[in-house]
Amino acid sequence: IGGPIKENKLFFFGAYQATITRQDPAENRTSVPTAAMVNGDFSVWNSQACRPTPLPLPQPFQNNRVDVAQLSKAAVNLVSRLPKPVDDCGLVVFGNPVKSTEHQFVGKVDYNLSAGHSMFTRYLAAFFDQPSAYELSQNVLTTPARGSNLKVNSLVFGDTYLAGSNIVNAFRVNWNRTTDRKKPASFFSAPDLGVKMWADPADYMTLAVTGGF
Repeated sequence: IGGPIKENKLFFFGAYQATITRQDPAENRTSVPTAAMVNGDFSVWNSQACRPTPLPLPQPFQNNRVDVAQLSKAAVNLVSRLPKPVDDCGLVVFGNPVKSTEHQFVGKVDYNLSAGHSMFTRYLAAFFDQPSAYELSQNVLTTPARGSNLKVNSLVFGDTYLAGSNIVNAFRVNWNRTTDRKKPASFFSAPDLGVKMWADPADYMTLAVTGGF
């Protein structure tokens, strides 16, 4: 929107735009340990109901069972923080939710002092906020992307003076400020699972499982 404030002298212009995104497609499928497995019973998970080709536990384990005392306490603690499976095979279906909000503003004022002298000022601002997927779902299986909180501010002042038929003086002053806070989701670290180690940060960790389910 824009128009004159004072005819042939003072003018204004302003604009606003917003982009709001909300999505949570349950498109990811994976397997997690079941309650039976946490209790040392791998028989159902290792049956044809869950696996086309059964893969019995190797020696010294018998009948696809493991003594609970032999399970890693840290691993069991981690399993308790995973989403609950929807079947006895450990299936989990989940999405990576997105909840982003963006606002953009721009305002401009032009002032004509005379036919050869004009001034303007312009302000532009943009704000973007997107929590991490874990903050929205509390699911540690979501993509470990960081959340983002972005703020951009820009202010410009300009003065243009026509000193003669071939002399123009243009003066510009610009101020910009940008803050972009990116932080991983805050959940837990190895010491919270019972691992005796030093962790920094104390509320975040990454874990890769090779040859898992």
